[in-house]
Amino acid sequence: MERPTLVELLNLLILQNQRLNLVLPKKLGEKSLQPYITSTGLKLTYVDEFLSFCLYHEGMHYNAIKNIKYLLS
Repeated sequence: MERPTLVELLNLLILQNQRLNLVLPKKLGEKSLQPYITSTGLKLTYVDEFLSFCLYHEGMHYNAIKNIKYLLS
């Protein structure tokens, strides 16, 4: 499998906001069929909890990429 290009990644991130706006407004308060427990023990039960965690987790990846870029420069 080939890694995605920077343009492909940027397009996915740009369209992510549109996809969330289409799907989530009516589902934020819904309860998940099965809760998920993160590696740190945080229990996610509702759709809005999953979304908040995903945004936090994505931020962690962004910070890691930023640090790697800094170390390589």
